[in-house]
Amino acid sequence: MCSRMWLKLILVGLSLVAGGFATAAPIRFDFGDGSVDVNTGVAANFVVPAVSLSPQSNAVDGVTLTLEGMTTTPPGGVYTPNSQGFGIETSGESGNGGQRSRIGATEDGETVHFSFDTDVFLISLRLGNVNGADEGVALAFLSGDDPFAGGSFTYTTADSGATEGPTYDIPLGSIFVTAGTLLEFRSLNDASGGVLWNDLVVSTEPVPEPATASLLLLAAIGACFPARRAAHQSQNR
Repeated sequence: MCSRMWLKLILVGLSLVAGGFATAAPIRFDFGDGSVDVNTGVAANFVVPAVSLSPQSNAVDGVTLTLEGMTTTPPGGVYTPNSQGFGIETSGESGNGGQRSRIGATEDGETVHFSFDTDVFLISLRLGNVNGADEGVALAFLSGDDPFAGGSFTYTTADSGATEGPTYDIPLGSIFVTAGTLLEFRSLNDASGGVLWNDLVVSTEPVPEPATASLLLLAAIGACFPARRAAHQSQNR
């Protein structure tokens, strides 16, 4: 039996192979406190309030993203947004003000859980304050349909953040996420308290390379019909 995720990928692959590569416009969730970001010249369209950690939702171009900051250190923490993005400060956290205001998984278990109300493809994200060797981010599966097939997405800097400025789009490779699937954002190899999450770009259609569409279709078909393939092989022995 095909899961809904694999059926969606088959339909997408067929449409791309048969009808070209026209895709829906990317949808950018730009996090921040609502003030104008000096790096982009625009204000956030997903305002994260400076309140205790709790679910926050916002709709952009018909897609609703819900996120919630988490910490493993009691009694909890608060969101720390600025014009570029947002972080988390856990009660009793060490470091200076800037360091405490970042998302740091190492010291206090600070992470962000997030989900969507419709099927989307994760296209890219932006980070702030990447300034340590091998510092980066991981996306992991929590519940729903696992887009990583038991693994996760990881990205680390190769030059201590020289490349990953606040407007650098870290490519995610069109990760397909079904509606309601819960994922986790976490920092990797924290330096100076961790990172800020500046934005997330999604699409309701994938943005693959031409050859990727054919491979996507073949992989999805192969995953959906293993029983038929096995029966055919046994008949020809």
